Amino acid sequence: MPSEPDYDGLVVRTFSAEDIRAEAGVAQDRLDWLVSIGIVKPDPPGAFRFGDVFRVKLLSALLDAGLSEAVLERAVTEGSLNLDHVDAYLPLEPGPRSTRTFAEFEASAGPSASVLPAVYEVLGLPRPDPAAPIHVAEEAMLERFLEGWRLASDEDVLLRAARLLGEGTRVASMGWVELVIEQMGIPAQKRLLKGEIDRFPRDVTLAVATLVRLAPEMFAWISQRYVDQQLVGTMVDGVERVLASRTWLRCRRRRARRRSSSWTSRGTRD
Repeated sequence: MPSEPDYDGLVVRTFSAEDIRAEAGVAQDRLDWLVSIGIVKPDPPGAFRFGDVFRVKLLSALLDAGLSEAVLERAVTEGSLNLDHVDAYLPLEPGPRSTRTFAEFEASAGPSASVLPAVYEVLGLPRPDPAAPIHVAEEAMLERFLEGWRLASDEDVLLRAARLLGEGTRVASMGWVELVIEQMGIPAQKRLLKGEIDRFPRDVTLAVATLVRLAPEMFAWISQRYVDQQLVGTMVDGVERVLASRTWLRCRRRRARRRSSSWTSRGTRD
């Protein structure tokens, strides 16, 4: 696919209409309509950005919730609905999709892979469509997940592991976004509704973009710190138990106690 530089001077991957449909889960006619009213703006024609995935998902959710196409089109025409700024809110592009379906991936990953659809559910995500591909990076991550837990006593352990990650991450992620919206999004929205400004403030856009992109990095950083702390503590306990089980160490401790007792006795007599 062709690429273009973004506003930060980085190379941005462009997406085809087929890519957008697959990522957003919409039909071609809906994508065509969104392009025709000017809310999704491929540039050049047929070359979409990753932000268009978010735009199409958001607008489709509004339409599915009952907002009419006429109202949406009028809002875009009058300029009261502009989503040009949302590109900055997306922290991670998922990369290309696999050349095989999820069912084919599952079959190739071994017997334990049969638990993967349930893992998605435990993580709070929809089960993958067996007939559609997932992302290449997602396949690699799931393969590592299965390999890492291959010595587990049963499949329920994998679900427990997924639940631990899913519940904590979901609470933190949702809370982080809610706090960002509370502190920045809602005040800016109120100013828009009052007519004090005619577009979303750039400083708010930049702040929200910074925090949205920062969240996954901070999660990785703090989780690594927690893992380090837990591993060190657990390994110290384990080493102490192993050493305490050794006969030679018990003998050294007994000799040390006898020497200590001897010195204590001498000090008392003196």
